[in-house]
Amino acid sequence: MSSPQKIRLQVLGPLELRTVEGNQILSVLHRPQLLALLAYLAMESPHGFVRRSSLLTVFWPESDGSHARGSLRKALFQLRASLGEEVLLAREADEVRLNADLVWCDAVAFREACREGDLERALALWVGDPLGGLDLPGVGGFEEWREEQRSRLQRQ
Repeated sequence: MSSPQKIRLQVLGPLELRTVEGNQILSVLHRPQLLALLAYLAMESPHGFVRRSSLLTVFWPESDGSHARGSLRKALFQLRASLGEEVLLAREADEVRLNADLVWCDAVAFREACREGDLERALALWVGDPLGGLDLPGVGGFEEWREEQRSRLQRQ
């Protein structure tokens, strides 16, 4: 049995998603909705679970409940298929998070460095505009979340 692949997600500056060996994960990079969901989970769940209802509100606010839940299930399935089963963890039927042992995100590391007062490490992680190039036109919940994250990161 092979060990799960470890993944690096860069959202501070040009978006990148790579294995730790440096290989791009194009199956997610070329799908903005999946990449946005991955970024959201990485930044919202480094130490805890995210309720599926929160994901529905952010990513499928205009959809009826049944359609939105189906879209979320499909998106989570596609992330698991692209990144590995072990990357997503679930608790009961209503909560999900990324496995922080397998997914490293520069924004999470940046926040941690700021909290610890390690400004040198924080500045080294800051490559450019947070979540730049990650747009989901017509998905207002995500756009609002993205702008809040940008502001918060820039203030730090």
